[in-house]
Amino acid sequence: IMTAILKVDTIQDTSGNNIINESSNTITIGASGDTITVPSGATLDVASGATLDTTNATVTGITQGITLADQWHITANIDAGDSNTDTVITNWTQDAYTGYGRIGTMSESSGIFTFPSTGIYLCELALTFYYGVAASNYNYSRLQVTTNNSSYNTIAETTNFTRAAENYITTSPTSAIIDVTNTSNVKVRPVFHVRSSGTDVEGGSIVRSYFKFIRLGDT
Repeated sequence: IMTAILKVDTIQDTSGNNIINESSNTITIGASGDTITVPSGATLDVASGATLDTTNATVTGITQGITLADQWHITANIDAGDSNTDTVITNWTQDAYTGYGRIGTMSESSGIFTFPSTGIYLCELALTFYYGVAASNYNYSRLQVTTNNSSYNTIAETTNFTRAAENYITTSPTSAIIDVTNTSNVKVRPVFHVRSSGTDVEGGSIVRSYFKFIRLGDT
């Protein structure tokens, strides 16, 4: 039995293009523009403790898992008045309480939220209403979506009310799964609709009314 050792730093194809190159303990396979194929039935084994770096690369066929989990809350109480109309909520801030963590970030302007990448997103809005003066019937938490960066449609809503005279609090959560096929055109905004005066939408330095986003996967 003979053992042979081939010592080279570079292997080239018949055209003189580098196929494999080793330099400073870094092995480069192929070059920019090349396609490296692992055939059907073959196994690419990345050992425990190894790092597979795909920075700036296009990787297909691999489930990335959750790439965004972000939450925002209303910064101060909103005096809803007697609007009896849809009102876009604009006073949002990203959560920053003790122990809070997030993956990625949404962006917000004038109450309109923009997604950082395409994908399937779970969006959950929860508004807390305080009936400070009188009962209020048919108060809505609504999610509105545009797919053309212009016209918005209500896609989900919940309704709450109180027949008590005053000093009652209710929370109205609503959610929807949104297919973001284009980050310039598909956007979402949170809306409240109050029928009676004397009702506030609760906010503050702690989370009382929130908007949560989780990217579930690719579109």
